[in-house]
Amino acid sequence: MFSIKADTQLSRMDIVIRNVYDEEDLKTILFLLRREVIKLEPGWTAALDLRGMRVLEQRLTGYIKKMMEVFRDQGVLRIAALYDNVVLKMQVQRMSKEAGTDAYSTPFSDEDQWQGFLDSPPTLNKPNSEAR
Repeated sequence: MFSIKADTQLSRMDIVIRNVYDEEDLKTILFLLRREVIKLEPGWTAALDLRGMRVLEQRLTGYIKKMMEVFRDQGVLRIAALYDNVVLKMQVQRMSKEAGTDAYSTPFSDEDQWQGFLDSPPTLNKPNSEAR
């Protein structure tokens, strides 16, 4: 299950990915992401909800890197990612670093903290702040 939606009012991309381990699904997610991201002006926030995801096979982690490259190339200001799997979190962080988006990324394991970060104005709650 996955959903990807650009919210121009909030200047935010909401991405939920659950139980996706198939290459075709990852290709579809990347396609939808590219289609939705063009609706947003630079300076937007990516809200990733990756709860329920397991570790990806090594051959599939490149799709995460491509997602992060799309974020970077389309002017993301901050990426807030919610995880319930530590190893997946490490995979995504590694791909984020390779894509050059690690400075924009803030990981969360608590939904309330994640939501609080997303609800705060980007100028007050920048990535890698201590408020996690």
